[in-house]
Amino acid sequence: MTLASNPEDAPNLESLARARFTDPPLNKAEIELVQRSPRGEFAVCGPNVDDKHPDNDPDKAGDWSEDRHIRAALIHWLCVDRTASQCVDSRGIQVYGAKIPDALDLSYVVVPFPLVLVKCRVADVMKLQAVKIPMLSLDGTRVHSIKGDSADVNGGVFLRNGFYAEHEVRLHRARIGGGLDCSKGTFTNPAQESVAGSGRALTADGIVVGGGVSLTGIHAEGEVRLSRAQIQGDLDCSAGTIKNAPQTRVQGNHTVLIEGTGTALNADGVSVKSGLFLRDSFITGQVRLPRSRIGMDLDCSKFTLVGEVNAEGAEIGGALFWTGLAAEPVTARLNLMNASVGILADDMTSWPAPGNLKLDGFVYGRMSGRAPTDAPSRLDWLSRQSTFARQPYRQLAKVLRDDGNVAGAQQILFEMEHLRRKKEDRGPVNRACSFFFRNTVGYGYYPAKFAASWLLGLAILGLVLFWGGFRTGSIVPTDKDAYLLFKSDHRELPAYYERFHASMYSLQNCFQLVNLGQTDRWQPDPSPSTVATAGWMHRVVSPFISSQFLRGYRWLQIILGWFFTAMVVAGIADIVRKD
Repeated sequence: MTLASNPEDAPNLESLARARFTDPPLNKAEIELVQRSPRGEFAVCGPNVDDKHPDNDPDKAGDWSEDRHIRAALIHWLCVDRTASQCVDSRGIQVYGAKIPDALDLSYVVVPFPLVLVKCRVADVMKLQAVKIPMLSLDGTRVHSIKGDSADVNGGVFLRNGFYAEHEVRLHRARIGGGLDCSKGTFTNPAQESVAGSGRALTADGIVVGGGVSLTGIHAEGEVRLSRAQIQGDLDCSAGTIKNAPQTRVQGNHTVLIEGTGTALNADGVSVKSGLFLRDSFITGQVRLPRSRIGMDLDCSKFTLVGEVNAEGAEIGGALFWTGLAAEPVTARLNLMNASVGILADDMTSWPAPGNLKLDGFVYGRMSGRAPTDAPSRLDWLSRQSTFARQPYRQLAKVLRDDGNVAGAQQILFEMEHLRRKKEDRGPVNRACSFFFRNTVGYGYYPAKFAASWLLGLAILGLVLFWGGFRTGSIVPTDKDAYLLFKSDHRELPAYYERFHASMYSLQNCFQLVNLGQTDRWQPDPSPSTVATAGWMHRVVSPFISSQFLRGYRWLQIILGWFFTAMVVAGIADIVRKD
């Protein structure tokens, strides 16, 4: 390493330290520290700087000799004593493989240089409340706990590559100019009902980070809190493991949640300028992202969730990836109520089980090319909601229509109206009205299709009935002379008279907009004669081809014909529309 600008300061710092610390005198590691710090070099307190050497494992620091101990008071003195701190190189205090057996308290101290502890063991709490320091690095170091509320770090904070915290790491309302890097770090503070303060592994509520926050490969037992954090880069939790399953106890006649359990990642109201990544991670407990602001993507692909992702009210500028969940999503719950995303990218195998999805108020611009966009699949998706709401159906219909799938949008809205009426209808009258509107005009979404079917059915039934009526003499000419001749035994007609066509007669009754010349010339017999019937089949059929019945059916054809014709025309003209 490069020497300091004034290497002659090294012996001065050592002599100052020897004069200051006499009981007990400086040991080997402490002398190494005061000799190396002025030169900007690491104080190597172990056998070497090999991270894989067993004697450099801080988990075994209980076996280290006292020659590897550095008292916290010495570090504190180097930071606060003006003469001593001026002797330290701008690269700061750098220690490798030492044990700090007592509490290190730098609270409210303005440290003029970085503090770097690599592969060290801090056996008691590190108190860093409101400390001001250029940079803090604890790579591979095992600590008891950290209390760093309101700390002000000009550069980065590094708790990575084997960092291990036995209890809570608190960075509440801290300000970090660079990044917070906790990749491959371990944070353990599992909830214990009888232990106060347990259940929170990493607390960084209200933290302000000028760069990104990396929790890549993190292992946390207890809650990771980033509530109201402001992060200028990414929040990356990829390939991490966070476990804080809900635990309950019986209190009287009720089962209550044990405090400190149930939430794995708490990022309520977090503001992330770039993306938030949960891909390839394993999370047990709730992921809380309500009212969060994410500038780019929220990536939940290929991760295992035993719990819930609650993104209620979140604003996601990019895409929401909900694909390739590693475990069966039957236990996963997803809450997107009142959330908004630019692009929805999901797959059917990752959809939550029925009852585990909340979508009311969820707004998205479009769906990715790989996401299912057909109406039947998306209806299956919507059916998984815990409660029925109309907005998710309207939103999906809008997206499908914007994508050119008008038929799919109509199908979605039709199902929405069916479910709404099924839920809200009370009493036989309302249910009858819903049945009528569904099966006549498709709730207004398929007016032409349903109405045309009814017109066709009325016309075909009329053809059969009127043909039978004509054959039995129930349909007669409207002209007096033709009527008298027709009523004779031979049912003859004058040569000039329009012949009867049952199909055209029935069609004209149904479709009054055109005149086919049948209804003006033919009618049900106004003076029917009583004819004895023979045989049971004739007795069953004859009432339906009697002149009285055919007259009533013709009225029904005309009334319903006008209604269904109007619906057909409205549907073709795109007049009837529901959005």
